[in-house]
Amino acid sequence: MSKGIRVVLWSFGCEGKSTLLYEGFKGIKNAKIIPTIGFNEETINFKGLSITFCDIGGSFKIKEFRNKFFCDCDALIYLIDSSTIIEHKSYSDFTLNFEELKKCIKIIDDMPLLIAITKIDKRQLSTYDIINNYELDKLFNRKNKFGIIECSSFTGQGIKEILFWLNDVVKK
Repeated sequence: MSKGIRVVLWSFGCEGKSTLLYEGFKGIKNAKIIPTIGFNEETINFKGLSITFCDIGGSFKIKEFRNKFFCDCDALIYLIDSSTIIEHKSYSDFTLNFEELKKCIKIIDDMPLLIAITKIDKRQLSTYDIINNYELDKLFNRKNKFGIIECSSFTGQGIKEILFWLNDVVKK
């Protein structure tokens, strides 16, 4: 029997949670992706590990779901869209989103956290810019596993690396 874990996929908008889940992890190419309203759950098997992904739709629902799902999961994958250009208005969105992420990090305590930088095939922001704008360097001292992986559901880049990262986290 394979070991099972629950992983929350979360972001503040259209960073590609459902696309990552269906096209990236499940391998369903050209899937008709409808933005998740509420909650979606799918399970895959990778190297004997059963991984149930909990796709939580947009920020308007997060307060409703975060305590329930964050406390009942083994890892959190937070997605950041690298195809978004930071302008003055969107920079303030980055700040607000980082503040919300920090609240969630307090809830998950020392649970493994992976930052998935998505849509790198349409990149407008470098990983360096994302780390600086989201102040991700402040997360490097987490007690447990922390990682940053660039990925693209379209090209498949980084998808296996995310799954290997999750597999490694379980062994710790």
